Amino acid sequence: MSFVDGLARTETTRNWVIAGADVVLPSGLASRGTVVVEEGRIVAVEEGKPARGRNRLQADGYWLLPGLIDLHSDAVEYSIQPRPGGQFPIEIALVELDKALAACGVTRVFHAVCIGGYGNREVRNPRMAQEIIEGLSRYRESLTVEHRFHARFEVTLTDAVATLEQLIEDGRVDLCSFMDHRPGKGQYSRVEDYRDYYRSVFMSEEAIDRMIEERVSSASWAGPNTERLAAVCREHGVPMAAHDADAPEQIDDFHALGMVIAEYPVHPAVAAKAREVGMGVLMGGPNILRGGSLSGNLSGIEAVRSGWCNLIGSDYAPMSLLHAIFTLQRQEACSLSEAVNMLSLNAARAVGIDGETGSIEPGKRADLVLVDPTGPVSRVMLTLVAGRTAYSLLPPGRSKAAAP
Repeated sequence: MSFVDGLARTETTRNWVIAGADVVLPSGLASRGTVVVEEGRIVAVEEGKPARGRNRLQADGYWLLPGLIDLHSDAVEYSIQPRPGGQFPIEIALVELDKALAACGVTRVFHAVCIGGYGNREVRNPRMAQEIIEGLSRYRESLTVEHRFHARFEVTLTDAVATLEQLIEDGRVDLCSFMDHRPGKGQYSRVEDYRDYYRSVFMSEEAIDRMIEERVSSASWAGPNTERLAAVCREHGVPMAAHDADAPEQIDDFHALGMVIAEYPVHPAVAAKAREVGMGVLMGGPNILRGGSLSGNLSGIEAVRSGWCNLIGSDYAPMSLLHAIFTLQRQEACSLSEAVNMLSLNAARAVGIDGETGSIEPGKRADLVLVDPTGPVSRVMLTLVAGRTAYSLLPPGRSKAAAP
């Protein structure tokens, strides 16, 4: 028996009275608010009222945010294989990543896993994708954060079509993104950019040449593969995303196929077009935190300032999410509540779960994050998933069992 099989979600209290925090709501801030949680659900949100009750948490000086929803996280791949040739068992990687996500304030994560071989990473192959899927299914109920599966499909990989189709029909895909990483497309607008990237990760010239030849020769399959799998996603209610779109006219095509998210649009005109047709636009937390794209593409902060970006994903760095929120606020790109919405309510709406989670409102699950904004770096102090403690740095004496 795996050691993970013996773990269970924390069975401590799911009843809370959190008082004195500044509560971030969809439309603003409730100063010194009180949030009452019963059996893992929010039952009341009040501003400026003293609170009494059992398991009262006095949270003066803290901010209370809805739990962060990460729609695009590559972190599971890096947890399994942090360096070339060095792979860890999936169960250990998931348990350790689960702890890290909770510490970052993430309460629901969509693990972006490539279906089929792609690029130079050993972990990106059909066998590993299947192992990750099986691992998520096997251990999901043993972990503290809600783990979901985001299938990344390289549209020229015809060999992967049947596999992904079966996964969708089996109900194992929660979000599906369509990628086209041919040289000269998307983030690699010039073939030399493509070569430079793969040289930087130590691929040989011969291997790069082979990959370019394979991608170019399979280009004619991109359209048929996309149409076939988009139809399967629509039939089974799986939300879809377009990855690295590089032309506004692509957005019309993607939108017509039912795609609801444009991930990491390459150019401003693409992001603007996506918002115009009603798609969500997702930019990376690392892009926002660092102040620009590693590939020289659209800046996340520029996209937010221009009103295009309304979603944030962690890409390769879950720790970037919370700090991206405060970076946007500090640089006056948007308000605090608008930045928080990008990782909570907007994200929940994009994948159809906003009736259940995504904001601090009565009736919704108590997916909550308590943040200490003081000091040089804001810190997560408490993460609740459906009212259960997933992570806590609270000092003794903050939580009090008081008479009703």
